[in-house]
Formats: sequence, structure tokens, C-alpha cells
Amino acid sequence: MKYFYSLILIFLFTISAKAQAWLNPPYLTIKNKADSSKLLNFYAIQQAFNNYEKDHDALQAKPDNEEGEEAAEGKFPGYAQYKRWEYYMEPRVYPSGDITLPSTTAQRFNNYLHSSWYRANAPVSISPANWLPLGPTGTVTNGYFGGAARVNFIRFDPTNSNIMWASSPLGGLWKSTDGGVSWATGNTDQLPIIGCSDIAIDPLN
Repeated sequence: MKYFYSLILIFLFTISAKAQAWLNPPYLTIKNKADSSKLLNFYAIQQAFNNYEKDHDALQAKPDNEEGEEAAEGKFPGYAQYKRWEYYMEPRVYPSGDITLPSTTAQRFNNYLHSSWYRANAPVSISPANWLPLGPTGTVTNGYFGGAARVNFIRFDPTNSNIMWASSPLGGLWKSTDGGVSWATGNTDQLPIIGCSDIAIDPLN
């Protein structure tokens, strides 16, 4: 937890060092001890940033074709860093906005695994598959290893487990009708790009 708070402080310090305005009044106002909770609330920080961004756009708008280091950093110093932080944090703190929540995820998951509910509803163990590697085996020579590739997926026909499909990023779509004993290609050979990421199977057609 101390490590997480340190990360928060480092983030806020890094941003405030470059763009102190939106972390200070009138954008983020800390009047008393209770107000200090705003520094740990995502929505308070987000609102302060959005208000500053509106004022900045109205008063200091820059040409869209601006290039160089400032353009890569965003509309103003700290913009890009904040946006990356916002993108990461927003789905992880909904709906409370408590930015300490991500640091408790591992502990809460561990508590769940040890709960009576999980023990009562634990999934039934599944027998291990009997897949065997068929090759190629050996070592890479001169950066080339014929036949070695990556498989993106294996999918089974929902009504016939002997019918299955497999695909690799550059190898196209392969089909087997005998449970994987033999494979046929040609399903994607006429496409400009034969790589396949996944397929959807209509169980009725």
C-alpha cells in the first residue's frame, strides 16, 4: 500500500511540476483536511483537469499543425501523461473514484479464493487434454526454422467435435473433419491477407 501511495505522489508531483495550475485553486481546491480526500478521488482530479483544459482551449489555443516535442506532449505540459493515467484508472475505480482501489485488487482476489462461497462453488476440475507436440523440434538456424509457427486459435464445431478449425497469423485457416488427424487448407488462400485471428461458427449452418 505504501508503494502505491508513493506512485500516486510521484504521478501528482510529475504532473504538478509541469502543469501546477490545474492541481491548484481554482481547479482543485483543498481548504481543509476533509478536502484532502480529493487528491485520492479520480473524479475530483478529472474534473479539475477538464476545467483547466477548457480554460486553456479558450485562452491559449494553438494551431493544429504544431510539431515537435510540445506537440507530442499534448495541448500543454502534462497533458499526455495525465491522459495515459486517466485511461488506465477510470475503469478500475468506477463508481467510487477511489484511486487506491487498484492496489487492493490482489488482496481482494485472494480473500475471494479463501471465502466459503468460493469453496462451495469452486469449478469442477477438468481432466487434462492429451495433446502431444508433433514438431518441428530442434534449434533455429540462421534466423529461419521451417515449419515453426504460432497458432491463434483452435475451434470446434458445436455439433460435431471431429470438425475443428485452426489458424495462424500468416498461415491461413485450416480445417479437420477427423478430429485433427488430417488437415485441409485452401479456406483463405484466395484472400489478399490469409492470416486469421478468430472465427465464429453458426451452429445451425
